[in-house]
Amino acid sequence: MRKITTIVLAFVFTMLLSTAVFAAEIKIESAEQVSSGKVKVVCALTGGESTQVITVMAYEKDASGEELSNSYYEKLIHIDQFEADVTDGKVKFEFDPASWTSQNKTYIVKVGGLCITTADTMTIINNNGTLEFIFGDADADGTVTENDAALILQKTLTSTSELPIQQETDCWFVYIDADEDNNITSNDAALVLKKATTSSFELPAEKKNK
Repeated sequence: MRKITTIVLAFVFTMLLSTAVFAAEIKIESAEQVSSGKVKVVCALTGGESTQVITVMAYEKDASGEELSNSYYEKLIHIDQFEADVTDGKVKFEFDPASWTSQNKTYIVKVGGLCITTADTMTIINNNGTLEFIFGDADADGTVTENDAALILQKTLTSTSELPIQQETDCWFVYIDADEDNNITSNDAALVLKKATTSSFELPAEKKNK
């Protein structure tokens, strides 16, 4: 019975996130959690209408950073659907995660909607607007250096390798997933190395979590 329920939920949520009359595309540009705890989101929308039906789904992410694909719908903690105005190709909205996730917990949000072909994803920490660590700072020493890039690369090669930041926070994954693809790969190490050598460079994760 549980398996059937999961299949039905999967179908319903897929329909909520994407259906086809016209094909629109959405891309999360930024997600800022302000001091009140609310998360303000700005998305770029192409191919949509002046008013767009938006679906927001949130689900838990393991502290280990492992994907939750085997229990995706069991881990669903929030779903909402609403109409949003589109201005100059942008959709802006906000949500308050306090009622459905704990402080300093990492969660994943998918943003899609009516006639949007592919939902976009972001990883967020519920922290009332205060970040504990610096994005890319794998050794948690307060700066981003070549050593951080080396540590991240080592972790991609040896899955059992533990980063110093893992000993400091359960939300370590969001700080190390530099490209926001929900995986730790050599690309994250390359991006962190670029940040270490180019002070003006912003990691994709920084841009989304300003």
